[in-house]
Amino acid sequence: MLVNTLRIAFLLLYLVVAAQGIFYLFSASKAFSGISMDAYADIRNATDQVIEGRLKFVYPATLLTGLILVLSLVKAPGSAAFITTVIAFGCVVVDVLLAVKFNMPINARFHQYAPGVQGVDWESLRKTWLQFMEYRGGVQVVGFLALLAGIQPMK
Repeated sequence: MLVNTLRIAFLLLYLVVAAQGIFYLFSASKAFSGISMDAYADIRNATDQVIEGRLKFVYPATLLTGLILVLSLVKAPGSAAFITTVIAFGCVVVDVLLAVKFNMPINARFHQYAPGVQGVDWESLRKTWLQFMEYRGGVQVVGFLALLAGIQPMK
């Protein structure tokens, strides 16, 4: 019963994580690359103010739930539930590593954006940020699909 509850919790938390990636994969990256830098910076900074606090809860909760679930399922290493959970957990770890290494430092730079500031290649930063959001989105989708593929009642 506890394992099934953990699986549902992990799936729901992962859904929140994957929704962000899906949004960037299917629309936001192209839309954000085609607007002015001032508009992009305003949108990024406004979005960060809203989502940053929420993601500070969702990501750790997803990682912790996933880790506990992997450890709970390790007794059945050949089961579909274990294999798909390990894949999803690995994907969320990769997502977090990419975010910490690439997206978060760029977010910090954009928090200091001011129109006309010289010496910073804002276009390149935007391109890199969007590129890594797409990479992360792909990783997130793979993990979420793995979780969906593993849905079956535990015996």
